[in-house]
Amino acid sequence: MSEDEKKKDVFIQEQIRKKPFYRRKCFQRTVRGTVAIVLLGVSAGGTFAFVQPLALQYRKEKDKMVVVSSETERETAAAEKVTETAAREEDLSNYEQVYIKMAAAADETKKSIVTLTGVTSELDLFNDIRESSRSVAGVIISKTDKDLLILTEKDTIDDTDSIKVTFEDGTLADGWIQDSDEISDLAVVKVFSKDLSEETTAYVEAANFVDSGETKIGDPIIALSVGYVSFGMVTSQPYLSLCDGSYRRINTDIIGKNEDGGVLINLEGQIIGVLGPDIKEGDSSTLNGVEILEIGNLVNALANKTTLPYLGITGKNVTDALAKELGMPKGIIVMQTEEGSPAMKNGIQPTDVITALDDSSVESVQDYMNILRKKKPGDTISVNLWRKWKNDYKETKITITLAKR
Repeated sequence: MSEDEKKKDVFIQEQIRKKPFYRRKCFQRTVRGTVAIVLLGVSAGGTFAFVQPLALQYRKEKDKMVVVSSETERETAAAEKVTETAAREEDLSNYEQVYIKMAAAADETKKSIVTLTGVTSELDLFNDIRESSRSVAGVIISKTDKDLLILTEKDTIDDTDSIKVTFEDGTLADGWIQDSDEISDLAVVKVFSKDLSEETTAYVEAANFVDSGETKIGDPIIALSVGYVSFGMVTSQPYLSLCDGSYRRINTDIIGKNEDGGVLINLEGQIIGVLGPDIKEGDSSTLNGVEILEIGNLVNALANKTTLPYLGITGKNVTDALAKELGMPKGIIVMQTEEGSPAMKNGIQPTDVITALDDSSVESVQDYMNILRKKKPGDTISVNLWRKWKNDYKETKITITLAKR
């Protein structure tokens, strides 16, 4: 081998010789990573050693605060629970007291409630007498040495051959119609005191009627009829428009049939309303009546057989909003005139607006009633009314002779 070839071989051997491991890049990277980890560990250890006492102290204080807060909350919750329980017990006690009072009021008023049965007799195809009957509740409104007067529903006892009255103690007696009113379907029945035993006369009482105050929505109320007592509340008080009048109703949440008759009383046992089918509108499943104060004059007239005047108008108030919107005068707008009534015979028509009676201003149905009740059948009354003509209202005045209601 020549000298040049030897040199070349040495050169090649030197070029392919492996580097020492400590000079390789992977080793250097490993060393650097290890050093970094060691330094990080040392740093973390130092930081932990510094922070640990502070963290433990903070945790102790936090645990301490949590314990105190927890105990306070438990004490507060316990106190609130005691207060809530006491309030609930007080409410329950008040609720029970109301029902006790209602039951006592109903028990006392039952002595004034009677059953009236209208009996009708007729011959069947075999000439045998057959009797049919209908019953309704009534309330004693007057008691004297001579007789008892009972307010009830007219339709049940009208056109019957006889009327039987059953008192709360079971006593049975004959009844006679004192007077009745077709419009309201109310009647007053008389029972002679001589037809009753001394025990029954001493037992039964005339009902206590409310003479003032106003029933409000939400007031507790008692429905009382023959064979049942029910408690509830006043739910609404709309007005019921009838011929020649308007009466405020008492609507309740008490389930029942108005056709059975009966009364509505307050916690003092005072009659505040009477039940009946013709003074009821709306939900047929609940009991509804009319305020006794609204029909007081009518009841007194029936009890005393006083004839009432009759004009024959069903009207509603013209509100400020309605007057402004339709450009009509304030008064009462005629909704209906009864067939054959003085109003119809004298040409009063629906949509006419009545503004005065006998030169006294009429701004509501109540004004109309107050003026009319001062009259008697056969009296004359002047009526100021406005009638729409094209796009305007024209006033006219007519004089009408009142009939018997």
